[in-house]
Amino acid sequence: MRSDGVIYEGEVKGCYLAIRQDNTSNASFYKDVLHIRSEAFTKSLGVKITPDEAMTIYDAYSYLFCLYVNEEPAVSLTVTFARDGKLDCEEFYPTELIDRYRNVTGSAGKLCAVNKYECEINRFAHILTYQVWNYVYNRGIRLDIMNAKEGLMSKYYLRMGYMLVENSLFIHPKWQTHSHVFLLPADSTINSHFKDIFKKGQDDLSINEISKYVRLTNKIR
Repeated sequence: MRSDGVIYEGEVKGCYLAIRQDNTSNASFYKDVLHIRSEAFTKSLGVKITPDEAMTIYDAYSYLFCLYVNEEPAVSLTVTFARDGKLDCEEFYPTELIDRYRNVTGSAGKLCAVNKYECEINRFAHILTYQVWNYVYNRGIRLDIMNAKEGLMSKYYLRMGYMLVENSLFIHPKWQTHSHVFLLPADSTINSHFKDIFKKGQDDLSINEISKYVRLTNKIR
């Protein structure tokens, strides 16, 4: 897998931010990602989740991202390209849609933050998800399909402009949580957090095309 190192640097409220992209072969980087996941999953699930338990088989062929605040690991996100291998929870995603657009589909997941930066999670997560979308867009991804735990995370993705796949609620096989399936095509007509990224493309994927394969809504009933 690719290892592009630092893909973004900036400053927010006097804090130095850096986003790094790497993979599981970088042991210290992967340790940072797993530490963040472990802390976030432990809080979300209410049971202790160790870094080893936070690993997945999909990490080996996924793109891992970590946002550092003043050089401390703070927020992480993982993206799997469907052309590289099976997606996490792919069995719960619309099969016809995945098969039709596998070469341009990615799946972003495990958006996690350490407790220390919980008060800034929305600001930092917005920066990370935007920069990651820009990164994968420049590498040919035109559709993100993923799942989020029912509750705050599902509401977060709706606010970001993602669409909910109707009747997609399922029990996550690993975490036993109620999760919904969301997606976002690279369509600048959608009022999403990422629409200005999509404006620069000539081969984007419209929501009308996606709607031929799946029913979508912007409300959780």
